[in-house]
Amino acid sequence: MIDANRINPVNALLAERPSFHGETAAGTQSWGLAADVLYWIQTNVPQGGCTLETGCGYSTVAFASAGGARHTVLSPFAGEHTLIRQWCAGHGMDLGQVAFEATPSQDVIYRLGTEPLDMVLIDGAHEFPIPFIDWYYTADRINANGYLVVDDTQIPTGYVLRDFLLQEKGRWALVTEFGRTSVFRKLTEKPVARGMGWSDQPWNMMDLSMKGRLKRKLRTMMGIGE
Repeated sequence: MIDANRINPVNALLAERPSFHGETAAGTQSWGLAADVLYWIQTNVPQGGCTLETGCGYSTVAFASAGGARHTVLSPFAGEHTLIRQWCAGHGMDLGQVAFEATPSQDVIYRLGTEPLDMVLIDGAHEFPIPFIDWYYTADRINANGYLVVDDTQIPTGYVLRDFLLQEKGRWALVTEFGRTSVFRKLTEKPVARGMGWSDQPWNMMDLSMKGRLKRKLRTMMGIGE
């Protein structure tokens, strides 16, 4: 948890609104999470815990400020990492517990080991099937009662992942939603990703008419006609 006796870095971040991102040059754009999501992350990371995110940015500051948690950042743009480090250094933040991996998550996440995780944020590349790869290789590492945060559920890949998790009764429970960001709690110590047969996953057993409604909703979201 954040130390109440010092300035909250997320407050400073939201007041200054630095730009860390950019498709061609780091620092030209800002794709930060909403303020309520940042505060939720900062408040719910356990002291001395272990966390991971795909993507980087304002969320990295929230994780790093949460109180001694070991945090892993999977994002391919080293220039963005440099800007985050510089901003944090300028605000007295120690990033000694933060490991930056300048590699696309799908190319490295499968070999990061088995250390249990208390919170995972999926907010990296949104191209199919990358969010699902990110989920597959982190889901079983999340502790029972740990959290999975899925951002950008307005994009079809995020929406489908959210919809899948909503069906996983007894494995995941929706805790809260902040607009396009959904927070799930893991309910079990048993595997939730590996070793599943297709019929073990309630989402696969949905009535086809329900899947048709999902398809129509996705097409509406994307502005595509029938």
